[in-house]
Amino acid sequence: MKKLIKPFIILALSLLLNPGLFAQEPVRINERFSAGESHTYNVYLSSNDISGKVKLIIYGTDYDYDSDGDYTDFAISVNGDQLFFAKELTTYGLGKDGSKSEMEYDISDYVTSGTNSLTFQNTENAGQRDYCYIEWFKIVSGANNETYKSLTSLYFNQKNYVNHKFPAQTARKYTFSVSDISVARNAKLILSGYDSDYDNDGDYTDFAVIVNGSTLFEFESLESKGFGSDGNSKNLILDIGAYLQEGTNEIVLKNTEIEGQVDYVYISSIEVADGNPQTALQATLNSPFLLAKRFNSSEQKQVSFYISDINSYDDVKLKLSGTDVDEDMDGDYTDFLLQINSTVLIDTKSLTENGLGMNGAYADAVFNIKPYLTNGNNIILMRNTEDKGQVDYVYIKSLEIIANKNYVVNTPPVITITKPELSRGFKIVNSSTMIVEGIASDDDGIRSVYVNSVKAQSNYGGIFKAEIPVSPGMNQIQVIATDNKGMSGYKTFTIDIQNNAVTGGELLGQTGKYYALIIGVSDYDDPAIPDLLGEPTKDARELYNILTQQYTFNPQDVKLLLNPTYRQIIRSFDDFAKKITENDNFLIFYAGHGNWDEQTEIGYWLPKDAELGYTDAWLYNSVLVDNIRKVNSKHTLLIADACFSGGIFKARSLLPNAPKAIKQKYELKSRNAITSGALKTVPNRSVFFKYLSDRLKNNTEKYLSASQLYRKIEIPVGNNSPNVPQYGDIRNVGDEGGDFIFIRK
Repeated sequence: MKKLIKPFIILALSLLLNPGLFAQEPVRINERFSAGESHTYNVYLSSNDISGKVKLIIYGTDYDYDSDGDYTDFAISVNGDQLFFAKELTTYGLGKDGSKSEMEYDISDYVTSGTNSLTFQNTENAGQRDYCYIEWFKIVSGANNETYKSLTSLYFNQKNYVNHKFPAQTARKYTFSVSDISVARNAKLILSGYDSDYDNDGDYTDFAVIVNGSTLFEFESLESKGFGSDGNSKNLILDIGAYLQEGTNEIVLKNTEIEGQVDYVYISSIEVADGNPQTALQATLNSPFLLAKRFNSSEQKQVSFYISDINSYDDVKLKLSGTDVDEDMDGDYTDFLLQINSTVLIDTKSLTENGLGMNGAYADAVFNIKPYLTNGNNIILMRNTEDKGQVDYVYIKSLEIIANKNYVVNTPPVITITKPELSRGFKIVNSSTMIVEGIASDDDGIRSVYVNSVKAQSNYGGIFKAEIPVSPGMNQIQVIATDNKGMSGYKTFTIDIQNNAVTGGELLGQTGKYYALIIGVSDYDDPAIPDLLGEPTKDARELYNILTQQYTFNPQDVKLLLNPTYRQIIRSFDDFAKKITENDNFLIFYAGHGNWDEQTEIGYWLPKDAELGYTDAWLYNSVLVDNIRKVNSKHTLLIADACFSGGIFKARSLLPNAPKAIKQKYELKSRNAITSGALKTVPNRSVFFKYLSDRLKNNTEKYLSASQLYRKIEIPVGNNSPNVPQYGDIRNVGDEGGDFIFIRK
């Protein structure tokens, strides 16, 4: 007990003497954390302290006491939210073996105004000797530290040059004022810059755009929406008029990659403009765009449009509809400039030569522009190049980009691993690296092959070889081959270095990739639906950490949706359906409000935009089942922590006999669900999730089936809540009696 007295005396005196500055001052704790030992500290933060980015800084050293190369497994929680579990603090910068240094971690999303609790815990198993010594910690907030300040004022209807880089977990707030909301009903947000795939894995930066608290999108790349890529700056135009208000408005831009990821976004300028932004108007393919623009001498206008894959179209044409007016009646029509990206189609020539109408008569000018286009955003520039004072002008009523699909399906490359031999183990090159060899084949040719982010040597026949770093224990190996049209194929397997064997090949065969869609809804737009006090979103974050840190779920394959709309949920299912194959595994987690209509026997979940009196944004069980059916995975597991969640089952009971062998269970397709209750309400603070997360975190088995996980939580949840969790097959989605298998790293 004496051990805890000193830190709390220091904390109490700090609060009494200077509560406003406490967060910036080091708190000396001088604590040694041996196996299983944890301490909790209370920290006061004012509303001013949390107005910007907030970082936790820890000073001390980590000891590899048993000299096995691994340092102390550690966990840090803030206000009950786990930042990470069983991670080495040395990976964040803490000193090693007596050498002291600082580590830092962004905790902006976890702190609140008032008293906050921090828990530090050595998560080594009992008997392990590795330990951490922490001399002091402090919290640095953006309000008092210029480095972390994130608030920038923008001018409405003016280009703002910000030159901001967004590394992982960087969030910035921008404010601007609208004096007359009527002029901003069709407002656009125009971002200029590029998205960087810094690790060359084919995936660009996960990003979020939030306007006045409404999320336009989250965990999606700007590159996929037409933004520039890898140093090639382009504009991205987003409709935000519906989200604006009179007075002060706020935009939040955030890199939502997990801490440690290297992909980033660079934004050079931001413009918030009314319906006619100077940067570029946005048009869509095969849809007439009403321009209604008169071009007097020297006037110009830009229009952008987005194409994801230019090779999927036989031809692309630009059609301008309008009239050219020879106002001075000298027989010469308007000198005009028409440019696509960097290519000039016509310059100081009249559009009448290409068919545009004359002197008030409307007709079309058509141009073939496919050779000049690129994947992503494309810019059309139109300008009257008459000398100043000349009176000839062009009126363009509309333009249309006509794109005809060629309907050629581009299939991903096929990857065959020749070394290591998946059924016989492998040969280690030395203690820290291994060789992966194979063949990547595709009719379009192979552009590149990467093995765990290491670019492989490859020839024109698709034979590749890469030497990659490995470490003792389990190593997940992922091979990504990309063809010359940009389509990528994947191959994933797991290596156990200590046992000199390929685990996936030895027990389960090739397990495929593990994908997850994690949904937490705490806050609802409709005031008639009670909010859930942040509990579901907190649980969703915790499950994300558990799966990506302790099990074989790669962060880029897990989508975390916090307070999503109905549309965002359905689109996420669409995205997973496009990339999940029959060899892959898919986990769906939902925490939030649900309901069950006794008369119709219809169950549903309530997304963020659900309204109590209208059902257009309710996610019915039947719609959920349809979306599960369209994902062609080998195994799909639904975990639902919501009211009335049991209504989805074909059968809501688990047979009393023991499950079959793990290998047999994995070979058969499965479509199963674990829910927090049958047809009864579930409390806000979830007993179900408490035991679910505990059993996943503290599981010591290499393989854990969903049915085994259910058995571990069934009795404690039933004993400590009014609900009994349910397990069974989801009806009508192709279950064949298999089981979802969790694999520990």
